[in-house]
Formats: sequence, structure tokens, C-alpha cells
Amino acid sequence: ALELMHLCGTEARPDFKGYWSGNTGRDASGDLYAEEPAARGFGHIAFNVDDVYDACARLEKQGVTFRKKPDEGRMKGLAFAFDPDGYWIEICSRCRRLGWSEYQNLSQTMLRVKDGPESVDFYTKHLGMTLLRRSDFKRWKFSLF
Repeated sequence: ALELMHLCGTEARPDFKGYWSGNTGRDASGDLYAEEPAARGFGHIAFNVDDVYDACARLEKQGVTFRKKPDEGRMKGLAFAFDPDGYWIEICSRCRRLGWSEYQNLSQTMLRVKDGPESVDFYTKHLGMTLLRRSDFKRWKFSLF
């Protein structure tokens, strides 16, 4: 499930500049660097598809813009599109042998956390979630849980 909250009237206010996507901050570099806030927060949601290139072509034909297309950057074969509010939507490949009937499916939500093991402990102990895997990317100084 994905819950979208709309504050009624914001769409008609010319002074309303939108929401912070969570992807800029003092801990970022390049065009994502910003003096405020000190650290980035929410990251993105992700959708799995059988063919990332086809999905991106379809989205682009519909006027969707991208942060990163499948062959750009250091992570090949996945993309990041923007939703109307500037939130990042990751488009990534799924295992075809599972036989999904839908063109795409909601895959994950990425949240940046201060202490990975402490956050994993919280979600497993208090909310009954199960850690499926941990991947450490030492070169880029981050881990995924």
C-alpha cells in the first residue's frame, strides 16, 4: 500500500512551493547538496518491472521526467523517475520467473536512518518484521538492510 496525503487547497496556492523530497541536504554532494537540512531523510519508493528500459520509455512518452535513466550514472539497469511532487520513484528489475501478472508492482520504500542496526532492531522487535538481507557498500559508504 502507498498512502498519499493531500492538504486540500495547496494545489491552488501559487505561494506553495511543494514538499521536501528528502534527497537534498548538507550530507549530500553535487547538485543534491543544500545548506539545510543537515541530513537527508526519506529516500524513495520503488517499483519492480520485467523490463526497466521498456518501463522508462513508456513513462517518458507519458511526460514523466527522470533523475536517472537506466544507462546513466554508476548504477546501470535501474532508473529514478520523479513524481509530480519531486519524490523519487525507483524503477528496477524483478525476477521474471515469478510470473507477475501486473506490469509493475510496488517493491520497497527506502528511508535513511541514523543507526542501521538500531533501526533493524526496532522494526524486528517491535513491529515483527524480518530482516531478509544486509548489503554493505563500503566503496560508497552505505548499507542496505
